[in-house]
Amino acid sequence: KQWYQRRVAITAGDLPPNCLSAELNKQLERGKEKLASLKTTCKDISPEDKKKINQEHQKVVREWRKRKRMCMDVVNAILENEGCTQSKKELLEEMGIDTDEDMGVNIPTDGA
Repeated sequence: KQWYQRRVAITAGDLPPNCLSAELNKQLERGKEKLASLKTTCKDISPEDKKKINQEHQKVVREWRKRKRMCMDVVNAILENEGCTQSKKELLEEMGIDTDEDMGVNIPTDGA
């Protein structure tokens, strides 16, 4: 029963004071203050605005994919040239092109 009460207290966000170190208590208090501040200063986004933002995001992601595909098509066409002896990586480096993969970036999926 005591374990269950402690679990309920933790899930409710009310931790016993002796449960955490002083530093964690400070961080928790700062987090609670920041959350309260954000709740009072942030306004809700209307469903229409949210839909517009999502549509714009999808449009930009589609354009990103399109431009990436066009760029890679040009790079591949250059590499197919019989006189080109460079590897794809060397050519991209010489042209000053950083790929999404090199930078650790993933293009969002259509549902995002």
